[in-house]
Amino acid sequence: MSPVRLAQSDTDITNVYNKTVVVNNNNRVAFNGGNGGVQARPTVAEEAAMKQPHEERTAEQTRNFEAAKADPQMRAQMTVGPLETPGSSSTPRAQGYRSSDFSVVSGASVRLVMDVGAWDNSVAMNSPGQSDDPMSAHYRDLFPMWAQGSYVPLRFTRAAVDEDAEDLIHLTPGR
Repeated sequence: MSPVRLAQSDTDITNVYNKTVVVNNNNRVAFNGGNGGVQARPTVAEEAAMKQPHEERTAEQTRNFEAAKADPQMRAQMTVGPLETPGSSSTPRAQGYRSSDFSVVSGASVRLVMDVGAWDNSVAMNSPGQSDDPMSAHYRDLFPMWAQGSYVPLRFTRAAVDEDAEDLIHLTPGR
């Protein structure tokens, strides 16, 4: 799977860093909190939802977790990163960071650029990879491309999927 770099003609995103910026010093901010910033707060229903129990790990996830704790090689296999990445809460590659050491602590792991006129021209990124099996070659193979801002093709038509397919898994529902 080759990385796809979006050419300027493929998108309407403008690189704002090459334009003159007018500083108006009005001390406004465009994020939640701070002087002049948005003061959004969760609703009562959203607060209640945050306190609800979350899904527990599956049995397979628990086995992988326990195996990684016990086996240094497995722990290394399951470890992804770190890689330096650009971005902040107000950029297209939005990320949150810890102010004490600027370590990235949140950000989009999935990015999509959809071409609704020609679906097979769509591109995507799913970090760290497309498999949740740490022994798979696709467990973390997309992580470096994610950090670079690259994309991979996202195919929709049967012909395009068949052309790009690496493996075929046939699933039969149980009775």
